[in-house]
Amino acid sequence: MTVGVAEAEKQLLAVPDSTDLEELQAVKVYEQKNEHLSQYFEEVSASELYRFIFPPETLERKGDKSYRASNPIFSYCLRKIKDDSGKDKPVFRNEIVFRDTFEQALAVTAGNQMALCSMISFSGRRKTARNGYQCHGFIIDLDGVGMNQLVRFWDCVDHNGAIPQPTFVANSGHGLHIYYVFEHPVPLYPQVVDHLQQLKRGLTELVWNRETSTYPPKERQYQGIFQCFRMVGSSTKLGVGSDKGKYIIRAWETGSRVTISYLNRFVDDKYKCPESPDYSAWAWAKDHHTLAECQRLWPDWYQKRIVDKQAAGQYKCNTGLYNWWLRKIQEPRAARDGNRYHCISMLYVYAVKCGIDKSVVDADAEALLGPFNILTEHADNRFTLSDIKSASKFYDPKFAKITRKEISRRTGIQIPVCRRNGRNRAVHMTVMSAVRDALHPAGAWRNRDGAPKKQQIVEAWRVAHPDGKKIDCQKETGLSRPTVLKWWDSCAEALAAAEERRRLEAETERYMKSYYNLNYNNRTDNL
Repeated sequence: MTVGVAEAEKQLLAVPDSTDLEELQAVKVYEQKNEHLSQYFEEVSASELYRFIFPPETLERKGDKSYRASNPIFSYCLRKIKDDSGKDKPVFRNEIVFRDTFEQALAVTAGNQMALCSMISFSGRRKTARNGYQCHGFIIDLDGVGMNQLVRFWDCVDHNGAIPQPTFVANSGHGLHIYYVFEHPVPLYPQVVDHLQQLKRGLTELVWNRETSTYPPKERQYQGIFQCFRMVGSSTKLGVGSDKGKYIIRAWETGSRVTISYLNRFVDDKYKCPESPDYSAWAWAKDHHTLAECQRLWPDWYQKRIVDKQAAGQYKCNTGLYNWWLRKIQEPRAARDGNRYHCISMLYVYAVKCGIDKSVVDADAEALLGPFNILTEHADNRFTLSDIKSASKFYDPKFAKITRKEISRRTGIQIPVCRRNGRNRAVHMTVMSAVRDALHPAGAWRNRDGAPKKQQIVEAWRVAHPDGKKIDCQKETGLSRPTVLKWWDSCAEALAAAEERRRLEAETERYMKSYYNLNYNNRTDNL
């Protein structure tokens, strides 16, 4: 009985661990932010916010094929299952939102432990970039926002004019979701997507700074326009034990709709999006051609890609590029809690660029599991095998053309460009050619003999292996079977000359041996 009382006293006096204390503090700050925002702005419900972004009258009716439009897609968690590493993995359902099912879809996401939505409306059932039809605005995820950071954020908006006025602000728990809703949705033509991505990157650099976040700018996370975020009305990550899921994401209306020209006033020139009164026109895209023009200008390409529907060609890079990236993401402060997934996904991209087998990349990625787990800062964000499996979807030829800038944007790792001393490529090549000609006058740097011909390779191998077989020649030289067969019998003269050389060398060796033996015997007889 005494033991039971002692044990009860120990439990009463137990001190919560550091993780629980951090969560309790985060909940306190979350509630303070709610009170502060409610003092100055009018709170909006999830229905009001998403109806503002995606007006129901512009959406399709379910089953009505007489009117075609794009629709948002809400994703919500059905249940959680254990993955190979024992971590809870959510199973999602995608809900296409129609005009007559808007409120039903929102009701399913209300209070859900993980409901997600982007600012994109889609023309298909899947939330892919290929199906993206219109962009209705930007959502910028600002992490590490306490009360001080919240006050400074509004100073930057209202007093300094350094950050554009957002349309909505949502309290996501540990941070904020900053909404910029466009006055008119922007059609997602391929080149428009690239410009919108750059504009959002520029806005992210403005919104996420030393004053507005506890995280330094070097840990700033850049998300693309297709990125999904937790929905207003769904659960945040806050809470411990039974309180998990108790705290929902709330939003406030803080401004009006924005235009591209308005956002362009705040960002650097390199991030500005081309201004056009009608983004449905291609007039501003100088390198655009209609299919009829493509058929006339590039008939071979048109036949292969459009008529025959062949896959696009791909330039193979040196494997050193893959090895460089593998070393790069293992450098100190390169990978961190927040970009590890992108580091691995881009490893698969470099493997595709260099033509490296998937099994090799899988092994390299799994070898990084331990070192990457050491970088975990949040207990609920461990790096697991399921993350690597998800990143492996980038091992696809369609990702081979991801640019250096895009890789740097996704990972936050700076990738330096080739040094040209401030010159453009044309001027730099002219200077380098002049230096080369000065060091090697009269074209001495050129290999005038050209590359070795296949016949010479086969002849050299047969001379070195007079009794060799065709299959051995093919394996050792790397030539194709038809090439070996073509030149196998055409080197009779070279073989005869080699045989004559070997005969003369053998006779010379026999003569020298007999001469040596004769002289040795004569010297012995004289003794």
